[in-house]
Amino acid sequence: MIKGKLFINLDEFVDLKKFDSLIPSICRGMATANHLAIYGLQIYHPGTVHPDAQGIEIKPLSQAYNYWNNLPEDDPLKIAGKDLTYNQLTTFLKFALGGYDHYMVYKLLETGFERKGVGEIINHFPDLMEWIYNLKNSGIFKRISSANIMALDAGGIPWEHHDPEDPLTGIFDPNDKNPSGYITEFVHIKTDCDRPFYIIHPKTKEKIYINTRVAWWDERDWHGGEPINRPTYTVRVNGLFTDEFRKLIGVEDYDVTI
Repeated sequence: MIKGKLFINLDEFVDLKKFDSLIPSICRGMATANHLAIYGLQIYHPGTVHPDAQGIEIKPLSQAYNYWNNLPEDDPLKIAGKDLTYNQLTTFLKFALGGYDHYMVYKLLETGFERKGVGEIINHFPDLMEWIYNLKNSGIFKRISSANIMALDAGGIPWEHHDPEDPLTGIFDPNDKNPSGYITEFVHIKTDCDRPFYIIHPKTKEKIYINTRVAWWDERDWHGGEPINRPTYTVRVNGLFTDEFRKLIGVEDYDVTI
């Protein structure tokens, strides 16, 4: 939680009017950069996901990958999955072993690549990249470390999870409930509020739904979403907020490193 709140509403601080005007070009970019997206997460840190929380039994892609990876080298499934690209292997694991993953991720920026983007993909999102950079120019971020589009198919299940990986070191310790005590700063933008997205209250265990299009929360808290019958996507930008922005949203006296 952040200052006793499960999430911080950022609607009034982020230019949604401009963002909404970019939706046609964002959708075109997702269509033309489809081959550059990452399909699913083949390796997921243990103990950070509740894959059956929505009452739908699924086999996470990472579970299917681990099973396939540990097969004997002469197993027909092991042989058939060799020498495939990452996305091809994801597709193979889905059909051959029933592996499930909910997201297709377009990595626009990664740590160390600010203003360079991740390879060719940013050429498909020129308007969105300009909008993302403006989050720094407008005084929200003093540094932008990464940015992604996370696309979800119709009926996709955004399973409950939490994100305990240490963003300072990139090292995950499953025994550490609060690695480095660091709360990642980010803005999470939805195109609308139709897809229910929630955070689990750490004390009451209730699902508290995020009823805003732009939010920031302590991602060490369990969070997830409900499936809806249409494709959706979100944009997330990670970085370090400016002192002025932290004051605007009422967290200027809250040390994110505690």
